[in-house]
Order: sequence, then structure tokens, then C-alpha cells
Amino acid sequence: MLNKGDYICVFCASKVPEDPELGHAAEDLGRLIAENGYNLVYGGGGRGLMGLVAKGAYQAGSHVLGVIPEALSTEESSVSEDSFVGGKGSISTIMVKDMHSRKRIMADKCSAFVSLPGGYGTFEELLEITTWSILGIHNKPIVILNFNGFYDPLVKLFENSVQSGFISDGNMKIASFCDSVGDVLASIDSYVAPETRFNLDWSTS
Repeated sequence: MLNKGDYICVFCASKVPEDPELGHAAEDLGRLIAENGYNLVYGGGGRGLMGLVAKGAYQAGSHVLGVIPEALSTEESSVSEDSFVGGKGSISTIMVKDMHSRKRIMADKCSAFVSLPGGYGTFEELLEITTWSILGIHNKPIVILNFNGFYDPLVKLFENSVQSGFISDGNMKIASFCDSVGDVLASIDSYVAPETRFNLDWSTS
């Protein structure tokens, strides 16, 4: 269960999707996060789905925290309060040197992860944070928005890996899939980290 003021980390693309409904869904997710009293931490870009989820959260009153590497700040157009009109929230950006620092800060700041559809970068972020959970580095909710079946192939890939003995049956549930933006927060609230994860001590790492 999240507390008011907690950050939700959203992984998403810096590109505009072909389907405009997906863009609306990203903005709706940002708005939903804000309207329920949470804040947003994300990759810091002002374009594509990144910009839309930030816009939704900022306009509805969230603090929007972007974490972006210096090398990507021009390519992804780092966001500021001048980016959107009529916002009720606030925006701040942490500039970092590399991708590893970006992911670590986002993970440290948030209480839950949500992945929207995206490309290689989104997949990499999602799978790394899922691996961190399997290894016991965190036990935070991981929710995947399976918009219009976008992630159906990933569900099948996970199932194939379970059948092949690479993922345990219990760890199949380490990431929760939902079909609509309206189900995201309910999926976060009902999430239970599988007991089949490794119980490792990372305190000295």
C-alpha cells in the first residue's frame, strides 16, 4: 500500500506512438497518479509518452521529478515548468552522468514501478527492475500496462521461460499485468511480492 506523497516511477518511451489513444492513456496515467495524491518520477524527457505522462501529472498537481543523463537532455528534451501551461504541480530535474545512475535514482525514489509500452529502453528498464526484485534488491510493486495487448508477447515469453525451467512458477507473478489505466493503482495496491524470490543480503553492496 502506497502512502500519499509517494513517488510512482513510470518507464515509457520518448517517442510519440502511432496510436493516439496510447498518448491519451499516458496522460491519463499521469493525471491519475496526481489525483490520488502521489508524485511522479520518470526519465525526465519532454517528448513522446514521457512528456505526456509528465504533463498529466504536473497539470493535476503532482511533483514531477525527472532523472535524465546529460547526453540525452537534448535528444529527449528535458522537461521544465515552462513546458506545460496551467499546471498545478511542480517540476524538478536531476541531471546525471550515465544510464545506471538514472535507473538507480528512480528506483531509490519510488515506491512502485509502472511500465507503459515502449522500445528497447523501456524494455531494458522494466526487465532490470524485475531482475532486481527477483534478487531481493527491492520488493516494490511492478505493474505493466498491457495497452491493447502490446505486452502479450512478453506474457508469452515469460510463460515459455517458466515452462523451460528458467523462471519459477511463483516468480511468474513478479510483474503484474493490467489492461487499462484505471486498473494500474488497484494493481499496485493488491501487489504481493512472490515468496519465491531470492532472500539475499545487499546491505554491504
